[in-house]
Amino acid sequence: MTKSKLAYAATDKSDISTKLGSPFMTLYLKALEFKVVITKGVRTVLVSIAGNGTADQVDFKLNRSVIVSVPTANHFADANGRGKMVADGQEGYSDFTFRARIYNNTTTNQSSAGMLFFKNSNGSLAFLDNSLAVFKQTDQNNRTSLISAWRWN
Repeated sequence: MTKSKLAYAATDKSDISTKLGSPFMTLYLKALEFKVVITKGVRTVLVSIAGNGTADQVDFKLNRSVIVSVPTANHFADANGRGKMVADGQEGYSDFTFRARIYNNTTTNQSSAGMLFFKNSNGSLAFLDNSLAVFKQTDQNNRTSLISAWRWN
Protein backbone atom coordinates (compact mmCIF):
# COMPACT_ATOMS: atom_id res chain seq x y z
CA MET A 1 0.00 0.00 0.00
CA THR A 2 1.44 3.37 -0.94
CA LYS A 3 1.84 6.18 1.53
CA SER A 4 -1.06 8.13 -0.01
CA LYS A 5 -3.39 5.09 0.15
CA LEU A 6 -2.39 4.58 3.80
CA ALA A 7 -3.15 8.22 4.62
CA TYR A 8 -6.53 7.93 2.88
CA ALA A 9 -7.39 4.67 4.70
CA ALA A 10 -6.42 6.25 8.02
CA THR A 11 -8.55 9.37 7.53
CA ASP A 12 -11.59 7.96 5.72
CA LYS A 13 -14.46 7.26 8.11
CA SER A 14 -15.80 4.23 6.20
CA ASP A 15 -15.09 0.62 7.18
CA ILE A 16 -11.41 -0.36 6.91
CA SER A 17 -12.30 -3.51 4.95
CA THR A 18 -13.53 -1.29 2.09
CA LYS A 19 -9.94 -0.12 1.60
CA LEU A 20 -8.00 -3.30 2.38
CA GLY A 21 -10.33 -6.03 1.12
CA SER A 22 -11.20 -9.14 3.08
CA PRO A 23 -8.99 -10.01 6.06
CA PHE A 24 -6.65 -12.98 5.63
CA MET A 25 -7.01 -13.84 9.31
CA THR A 26 -9.74 -13.81 11.94
CA LEU A 27 -9.06 -14.59 15.56
CA TYR A 28 -11.37 -14.96 18.56
CA LEU A 29 -9.70 -14.22 21.90
CA LYS A 30 -10.71 -14.77 25.51
CA ALA A 31 -9.05 -13.02 28.45
CA LEU A 32 -8.11 -15.65 31.03
CA GLU A 33 -6.71 -13.57 33.85
CA PHE A 34 -5.78 -9.99 34.71
CA LYS A 35 -3.04 -8.77 37.01
CA VAL A 36 -2.38 -5.13 37.91
CA VAL A 37 1.26 -4.23 38.50
CA ILE A 38 2.51 -0.82 39.63
CA THR A 39 6.12 -0.06 38.69
CA LYS A 40 7.65 3.34 39.42
CA GLY A 41 4.17 4.78 39.90
CA VAL A 42 2.87 3.52 36.52
CA ARG A 43 -0.15 1.22 36.57
CA THR A 44 0.25 -1.65 34.12
CA VAL A 45 -2.28 -4.39 33.39
CA LEU A 46 -0.98 -7.85 32.45
CA VAL A 47 -3.57 -9.94 30.60
CA SER A 48 -3.24 -13.63 29.74
CA ILE A 49 -5.27 -14.61 26.67
CA ALA A 50 -6.02 -17.69 24.56
CA GLY A 51 -8.02 -18.14 21.39
CA ASN A 52 -8.54 -19.74 18.01
CA GLY A 53 -8.90 -18.58 14.46
CA THR A 54 -8.20 -19.07 10.78
CA ALA A 55 -5.41 -17.64 8.62
CA ASP A 56 -5.57 -18.34 4.88
CA GLN A 57 -7.88 -21.31 5.55
CA VAL A 58 -5.51 -22.83 8.14
CA ASP A 59 -7.17 -23.27 11.55
CA PHE A 60 -4.98 -22.45 14.53
CA LYS A 61 -5.02 -22.05 18.28
CA LEU A 62 -3.37 -19.20 20.10
CA ASN A 63 -1.61 -20.54 23.13
CA ARG A 64 -1.41 -18.35 26.16
CA SER A 65 -0.17 -14.90 25.27
CA VAL A 66 0.52 -11.94 27.52
CA ILE A 67 -0.55 -8.40 26.82
CA VAL A 68 1.01 -5.49 28.69
CA SER A 69 -1.32 -2.51 28.69
CA VAL A 70 -0.28 0.94 29.94
CA PRO A 71 -3.15 3.44 30.25
CA THR A 72 -2.55 6.91 28.80
CA ALA A 73 -4.71 10.03 28.72
CA ASN A 74 -8.16 10.41 27.16
CA HIS A 75 -9.36 6.78 27.30
CA PHE A 76 -6.36 5.43 25.37
CA ALA A 77 -3.88 2.72 26.30
CA ASP A 78 -0.75 1.33 24.68
CA ALA A 79 -0.51 -2.45 24.60
CA ASN A 80 2.15 -4.84 23.42
CA GLY A 81 2.74 -8.54 23.75
CA ARG A 82 3.87 -11.85 22.30
CA GLY A 83 2.18 -15.08 21.42
CA LYS A 84 2.37 -18.38 19.56
CA MET A 85 -0.07 -19.63 16.94
CA VAL A 86 -0.19 -23.43 16.61
CA ALA A 87 -1.89 -25.10 13.63
CA ASP A 88 -4.96 -27.07 14.72
CA GLY A 89 -4.87 -30.68 13.48
CA GLN A 90 -1.73 -30.09 11.40
CA GLU A 91 1.93 -29.43 11.99
CA GLY A 92 3.12 -25.85 12.15
CA TYR A 93 3.46 -22.83 14.39
CA SER A 94 4.34 -19.16 14.24
CA ASP A 95 5.59 -16.87 17.01
CA PHE A 96 4.57 -13.22 16.83
CA THR A 97 4.74 -9.90 18.61
CA PHE A 98 2.35 -6.96 18.39
CA ARG A 99 1.80 -3.35 19.40
CA ALA A 100 -1.65 -1.80 19.72
CA ARG A 101 -3.34 1.50 20.51
CA ILE A 102 -6.55 0.82 22.45
CA TYR A 103 -9.51 3.16 22.79
CA ASN A 104 -11.59 2.40 25.85
CA ASN A 105 -14.77 4.10 27.01
CA THR A 106 -17.86 2.94 28.88
CA THR A 107 -19.48 1.35 25.82
CA THR A 108 -16.67 -0.06 23.69
CA ASN A 109 -13.07 -1.20 23.55
CA GLN A 110 -11.43 -1.03 20.13
CA SER A 111 -7.86 -1.12 18.94
CA SER A 112 -5.82 -1.02 15.78
CA ALA A 113 -2.33 -2.36 15.61
CA GLY A 114 0.52 -4.11 13.87
CA MET A 115 1.53 -7.74 14.23
CA LEU A 116 5.00 -9.05 13.28
CA PHE A 117 5.51 -12.77 12.66
CA PHE A 118 9.01 -14.06 13.41
CA LYS A 119 11.25 -15.98 11.01
CA ASN A 120 10.59 -19.32 12.74
CA SER A 121 7.13 -19.92 11.19
CA ASN A 122 6.88 -23.46 9.81
CA GLY A 123 4.61 -26.25 8.61
CA SER A 124 1.14 -25.17 7.52
CA LEU A 125 1.78 -21.69 9.00
CA ALA A 126 5.09 -21.17 7.13
CA PHE A 127 3.41 -18.55 4.91
CA LEU A 128 3.47 -16.19 7.93
CA ASP A 129 7.27 -16.32 8.14
CA ASN A 130 8.79 -12.86 8.63
CA SER A 131 5.58 -11.06 7.61
CA LEU A 132 3.67 -8.07 8.92
CA ALA A 133 -0.09 -7.60 9.37
CA VAL A 134 -2.33 -4.78 10.52
CA PHE A 135 -5.37 -5.64 12.59
CA LYS A 136 -8.52 -4.26 14.11
CA GLN A 137 -9.77 -5.64 17.41
CA THR A 138 -13.30 -5.21 18.70
CA ASP A 139 -14.25 -6.42 22.16
CA GLN A 140 -17.35 -8.56 22.44
CA ASN A 141 -19.11 -9.74 25.62
CA ASN A 142 -17.66 -11.87 28.44
CA ARG A 143 -14.01 -10.82 28.00
CA THR A 144 -13.90 -11.98 24.37
CA SER A 145 -12.59 -10.12 21.32
CA LEU A 146 -12.68 -10.47 17.56
CA ILE A 147 -9.54 -9.63 15.60
CA SER A 148 -9.53 -9.12 11.82
CA ALA A 149 -6.08 -8.88 10.19
CA TRP A 150 -4.81 -7.81 6.76
CA ARG A 151 -1.40 -8.41 5.23
CA TRP A 152 0.87 -5.38 5.11
CA ASN A 153 2.97 -5.51 1.95
